[in-house]
Amino acid sequence: MSLSCLVPLVGMAVAAQVPDPPAVSSGDTVSVRGRTHRKAQHTRVSARHSITVSPFRATWPAFHGRYELRLTPHLGVDIAGGGGRWNPLSARVVDALTETDIPDVTMREVEGAVSAYVGGRFARGTQLGLTVRRQVAESEVVWGVDPDTGASTTTALEARATTVGPHLGIKRVGKRGLTFQARVGAGWVFADAEANTELAVADASLLLPMAQGYAGPMVFGNMGIGYSF
Repeated sequence: MSLSCLVPLVGMAVAAQVPDPPAVSSGDTVSVRGRTHRKAQHTRVSARHSITVSPFRATWPAFHGRYELRLTPHLGVDIAGGGGRWNPLSARVVDALTETDIPDVTMREVEGAVSAYVGGRFARGTQLGLTVRRQVAESEVVWGVDPDTGASTTTALEARATTVGPHLGIKRVGKRGLTFQARVGAGWVFADAEANTELAVADASLLLPMAQGYAGPMVFGNMGIGYSF
């Protein structure tokens, strides 16, 4: 048998071994599996330290900064501190509407917290934790001076408060380290205040002290932007 006759016979044998494709009706669904050549790349943001400051406090003007350290991917501890004047926008609106002169109040505070990241990790997650905050506020109010007698009334006020309670927050760290963090909480505050009013006339003066304490519920919150590394 010649080679020219053998080639058609081989082709016919191979075609006979290949099964016919299944018939597909218009209502059937055909699933096609293939190899995926594209590989998904997930970039995980990793950070161990976060430093944020409050932009709203700067408008008082005051400063509030926070440093947070990652202990585990799902646990962090932080410390915060600040100081300056207490003069938020709400107080300015009340001052303008009532035409009253709200005295300057200086304050300083220190805060510590521990946060568990229940919905994510240190760099991107939902915070659930406990906050302890200590605040001290001071103010001096001059009630008036009589130009004829020189009599004056001045009150020096100091208030101290310690707040303990749980907080809930969110944290987001971008790929370049830009960080946003916000928290809100509710707890119990232990506060006391002292007011010393001095009545001065000529070379004589009279000091009237007063003290007041308070314990009860308190809400708190803060927001910061900064950098993580």
